[in-house]
Amino acid sequence: MALLLTLPVSAQETEEFKPSGKLSGLLFANFHATFSGGKNLTSFEVNRAFLGYEHSFSKTFTARLLYDGSARVYSGRSMITGYLRNAYIQFDNGRINIRGGLITPEQILILEKFWTYRYLFPPYIERAGMAFSSEPGVSFKYKPSDNTAIDFSVLNGRGFRDILPDTTLRVTAGVSLNPFHGVSLRCYADGMGLNGNMQQTFGALAAYRGKNFYIGTECLFQRNHLRYEGNNYSAVSLFASLILKSGSSLFTRYENISSSVMPGESEPWNIEKDGNTIVAGFEYIPARNVRFAPIINCSFPADKNTDPVIYAEVNMEAAF
Repeated sequence: MALLLTLPVSAQETEEFKPSGKLSGLLFANFHATFSGGKNLTSFEVNRAFLGYEHSFSKTFTARLLYDGSARVYSGRSMITGYLRNAYIQFDNGRINIRGGLITPEQILILEKFWTYRYLFPPYIERAGMAFSSEPGVSFKYKPSDNTAIDFSVLNGRGFRDILPDTTLRVTAGVSLNPFHGVSLRCYADGMGLNGNMQQTFGALAAYRGKNFYIGTECLFQRNHLRYEGNNYSAVSLFASLILKSGSSLFTRYENISSSVMPGESEPWNIEKDGNTIVAGFEYIPARNVRFAPIINCSFPADKNTDPVIYAEVNMEAAF
C-alpha cells in the first residue's frame, strides 16, 4: 500500500515591485457674466491647465512634476503663462510622510479635502495671500494613530513665483484629529521672520461629514502680514455640501475677510480685499473625472465706495 501525503506549504507570497509612472492632466474652463454698478461683462475663459507626471521608484519613494499653465493679466491684456507648480520627491510608509522640493503645503492639502470645489473657489487662506498653493521647502507628517496626524514644514514663505534666496523662512506646524466618526478637527500655526515684526498665522478648522453631506467652519488670523507691523488679517468661513443620489451635489460657502486699522488711519489697511462673499451652486458629474458647475458668486466689499459684484458662472473641470 502506498500512502501519499500532501503537505501544505506555508510561504509568504511577495510580489516584486516594478517602478512605474503615470501621466496626469487637469483642465479648467468657464463662462461667466459679471454684474456691478449697473454694468455687465461676459467672457469665456480657458483659465488654467495642469500637466503632470508621477513616478514610483519603490513602495515608499515617489517623485512628482506638475506644470501649470494659467491666465494672467499683463498691461491690461490676458495671457497664458506657464511655470513649474510641483517638483518634489516623497517618502511615505503609511505612518511617516516626508516631501522635499516645490511642494503644496499640508494646510492647503487638508483644506481641499473638505472644500472639494477648488476649481470654482480656492480657499481664502490662499486668495488673501496668507499662504501659497505651492512653495519650495520640506514637510514632515507623522501619524501616531489612524485618528491623529502631526505635521511640520519649513518653507521659503513667498510662494512658487518668488524663489530667490534670502534670510527669511516660514515655519509651520499643525495637528489634525478625528475624535469621532465623521468629525475632523485641525489647529494650525506658522511664523515667518525672527525680528519683532514676525508674521504669524493661527487657524482652526472643524468639520463633520455624514453619509450624504458635510458641513464645516474655518477661522484664521494673521499678524503682521508680509512682516509689516500692524498689518493684521482675520477671516471666517462656513461651508456645506449636500450629495445627491446621482453623485451630483449642491453646495454653498460664506466668507468674511477683514483687516485692521493702522494707527492714524481711518480705514483698514487692506480694505480693497475686505468684505463678505457668498457662493452657491450645483455640481453635475456626467462622466468620471468630468465636472460641470453653474454657480452664483456674490461679493459685498467693505469699502462703501465700491459696488457689490455678482458673478454668474458655468465652470468645467476635466481630469485624466
